[in-house]
Amino acid sequence: MKSLPLGRPTWVTIDLRALKWNLCQVRRMVGKNVEILAVVKANAYGHGAVACSHALLAAGADALGVATVEEAEELRLSGIKQTMVIFGLVQAHEVKRAVKLNVQPTVVSQKQLRMLNKAAQQLGKKVVVHLKLDTGMGRIGIQPAAAKSFVAGLKKYSHLTLGGMFTHFAQADGRDRKLLGRQMQRLQQAAAEVRKNTKAAFRVHAANSAAVMNTPDSHADMVRPGLMLYGLYPARRFASRVDLKPVLQWKTRIIQLKTVPAGTGLSYGHTFITRRKSRIATLPVGYADGFSRLLSNQGHVLIRGKRCPVVGRVCMDMCLVDVTRLNQAAEGDEVVLIGRQGQVRISADDQADLLDTISYEITCVIGNRVPRIIQGETK
Repeated sequence: MKSLPLGRPTWVTIDLRALKWNLCQVRRMVGKNVEILAVVKANAYGHGAVACSHALLAAGADALGVATVEEAEELRLSGIKQTMVIFGLVQAHEVKRAVKLNVQPTVVSQKQLRMLNKAAQQLGKKVVVHLKLDTGMGRIGIQPAAAKSFVAGLKKYSHLTLGGMFTHFAQADGRDRKLLGRQMQRLQQAAAEVRKNTKAAFRVHAANSAAVMNTPDSHADMVRPGLMLYGLYPARRFASRVDLKPVLQWKTRIIQLKTVPAGTGLSYGHTFITRRKSRIATLPVGYADGFSRLLSNQGHVLIRGKRCPVVGRVCMDMCLVDVTRLNQAAEGDEVVLIGRQGQVRISADDQADLLDTISYEITCVIGNRVPRIIQGETK
């Protein structure tokens, strides 16, 4: 474990043992014959892409999924050589860079194929591509009916090979799985048509974390878990289906304590006025770190194993907490923003519920200026 950083005492701890445990749960659910493409885009959902990627590969992940060329390059520079799929669309000015990185791009147009083939030819490389089908999400992708002719057109590009055909579910975590079923059927039908006319050994993949847990029929050749790897559930009801361990904890410390009289306005706009003599703790964390301004006057943190309310508006770099009930609270006390302290826990889901959002966003927006402290071995 790295030591805690010097300077501002706000940090995130990442437990790689929990990460590996969660990957093992995915393997248990999908079996040994289904490949696992671990999704590490968006800095591994805020958990630190480099450390998490090395740990996931060491624990048995078959490939990694990222959103951009920049994300792929960061991982390649860290020494990762394994298969890496880019889910976003590589732009014209990035094509050569992507080919040099030996990544597997998503393709949806003949223009992309021409650019990739030209760059691969110039660089003396072969490029594996993944064809994205829009089966009902409405974002990037071609219509399933066009897949057969699209793949047939690949034959004229000598430096390109089809490695995958995939889609993205619009609703995988719902109780009603009719839409998911229709999307999966469209993907499988298109893949079957393509397989009749090509010898390419491409993989069909669609299942995200929710589908891994909720719909075994969607596992296909490869699954793409993201959220569940980090110990988070797509919906709380999934907690009974698989035992996941939270990977991330977010902590800070009290940097000042002061006692103020009743009637004192706190923080910008005085949106909170004390009703009694109160003890107020200042924490060195704010919305620039990802601790949302919307938590003003409604969020909680843990101090000495007790829930303490956020009072006043959350500022860019600081926020205030009422610790009147904690007579022993002292400057330097550890404060948990996300995680467990004693028998009490505040989860990313708890924050998400307050903000009317999802846990993905809560962890993804934790800023880069908050250092990640790695616990456990990456390999």
